[in-house]
Amino acid sequence: RRYGRSILNETYVDRADATRSVRDAVVAANRWIERRISESPMHLLDFHRKNPVGIENQNWTDGKASMIDVNGIVVDPKNRTATPEVQALAYDALTEGGELLRDTNPEEANGWLHRARTLRDNALVLFWMEDERYMAMAVTCRESDAPRQVRTIAALGAEMLDSHFFDDLAPQTQSHY
Repeated sequence: RRYGRSILNETYVDRADATRSVRDAVVAANRWIERRISESPMHLLDFHRKNPVGIENQNWTDGKASMIDVNGIVVDPKNRTATPEVQALAYDALTEGGELLRDTNPEEANGWLHRARTLRDNALVLFWMEDERYMAMAVTCRESDAPRQVRTIAALGAEMLDSHFFDDLAPQTQSHY
């Protein structure tokens, strides 16, 4: 929004030495986000360790012991895990991309806007700990299991406030969260 739609026509040279437009990057990024959400059994933008020697937790707090629940159990990095701040970032990417491309690619842009709202609504249900009145540190599951909250209070939930995640919710709903 800061630069308007004209930024979509700016170009850059990618790692393969090809000239691309910012529009190309927005489309590719949002398609990647959409694909990852649709592949997730939790319908969230999640991660899980695929490389046995790779980073265990692929989010803001990526340390080996950064995902621990209130009972002291470390989240298994092989399980799918989603964190609240990543959902807020994905929401912003989908909504901003949808707004920027609404005039030139309305069908895909409207799909991104719908996906963003669905992601937000799903994340609110899965992360919100009513008894704590706060977001869970993470939600995790094995492929065939129901999601479970990592019920640790952490800064990850507060990171959501630096996004547009709550902006179009009714004021009464916003104050609930």
